[in-house]
Amino acid sequence: MERLSGLDASFLYLETPTSPMHVGAVLLLRPTAGTPFGARLLARIVARLDRVPLFANRLMPMPFELDHPAWIPAVDLEPARHIRTITVEAPGDDAALAAAVARLHARPLDRARPLWAMWLIEGLAGGGVALYAKVHHCAADGAGALAALRALVDGPDDGLDDGLDGGPDEGEAPAAALRGDWAAIDERALVKSSLVRGVAWPFGAASALAGLAADAMARRREAASADSNAPARSFEAPATVFNKSIGAARTLAFARLDLARLRAVAEGAGATLNEVFLTVVAGALRRYLDARGALPEAPLVAAVPVAERGPPAGLFGLTGEAEAEANRIGVMLVGLASDEASDAARLPLVMAQNRAARTAYRALPATGLRRWALVGGPFIAARAARLHASLALADRHPPPFNLVVSLLMAPPGPLSLAGAVVGGAFPVSVVQDGAGLNVTAIAREGVLEVGLVACALAIPDPAAVAAQLEVALAALPLASPGPRRRRKSA
Repeated sequence: MERLSGLDASFLYLETPTSPMHVGAVLLLRPTAGTPFGARLLARIVARLDRVPLFANRLMPMPFELDHPAWIPAVDLEPARHIRTITVEAPGDDAALAAAVARLHARPLDRARPLWAMWLIEGLAGGGVALYAKVHHCAADGAGALAALRALVDGPDDGLDDGLDGGPDEGEAPAAALRGDWAAIDERALVKSSLVRGVAWPFGAASALAGLAADAMARRREAASADSNAPARSFEAPATVFNKSIGAARTLAFARLDLARLRAVAEGAGATLNEVFLTVVAGALRRYLDARGALPEAPLVAAVPVAERGPPAGLFGLTGEAEAEANRIGVMLVGLASDEASDAARLPLVMAQNRAARTAYRALPATGLRRWALVGGPFIAARAARLHASLALADRHPPPFNLVVSLLMAPPGPLSLAGAVVGGAFPVSVVQDGAGLNVTAIAREGVLEVGLVACALAIPDPAAVAAQLEVALAALPLASPGPRRRRKSA
């Protein structure tokens, strides 16, 4: 048994009827002949439950919500119940696939069962199949989801019949082992531990608030003494069409960008791949919003996840109890210079913003998000999130940021899953009240594969944004000019 960390649990508390907190991906697959792919996939998952614990564990709430839930073995685990098959509508193109996945992505996961689900999607143009998989954010961040994928993909010693012949019967051997783990849980000790941590919570919250206040003062001092490249600050982003209270429906679009072109632009400008991608996203959104008469004068601000630092700690060391940490991430805010009309001139501005944000992030303690997660406590945090959504408070205050932009790196080399070649991998992430757009990409095999997820009320046509990504990339020269004076567009 492992108790969720405050940050992991916060993704449970932030979940509302209109904002399910799961992350996923769409894999385009070319199965080989022989045993149906669904049977191979199920056998692979059963054979590797020990490598991907999130597939075999479920949540156990603590008494009276005194503490965060814990992961316990799911003794009634039936992996087959987590994998379903659907057929996409004709003509089976990217748009039809995106529409099907958007409907599936809008559904929350059942907290009474292990927090993952998969759908095999048939009927695609060209005869292939797609796999849409999702896990709750409390169980994995982007890096964790990629780690789960690495545990499932084929290795050099995997045959096509992995787990199909001579292996454990699905559900029997894993369930027997899990029952043994369940029997070892001391429920009295669990209640006692929850009581101790419940009593300790106010002291931890006070410490966290003090740390957050000190961080805020340090940021303000830095901003007051910095130049125009000072990093963006929370709640100073301009309001846009996707910075409102969101509905339950989702829209989705895919894009493919030439990774060699992105790297060439980065090399010519002395930029990182992430800085070029941020600039491309900024250019696409500027074009999309400008065409609809909705471009704000102030530059857009992106929340960019970064790898967190520091060792795990239980309740900031107050109880001495270690916690599971599926999410080891922080967030920095990067100005996207969307008020600059020239793509070439925007790149050095985004570079400067990204580096200022990274410098400020590194100068602060490595526990920023964990401090925020501790302040509310289990009982208060979930109710506060629901109240914020029910009162549509995101429509009444400035957005903390405009959107989330994230870039992940896939395992090197070609991938195959249960004998099926992976021909595409598109991330499908989270949107929330006040930030109804998420743009996440995976770099692999010479291509950057981008998944755009949006609230259907805010952006009903994310394919229009996706189409502008390639336009924005083409507008960046392979040898970018030096920084130019920022100018406002007409």
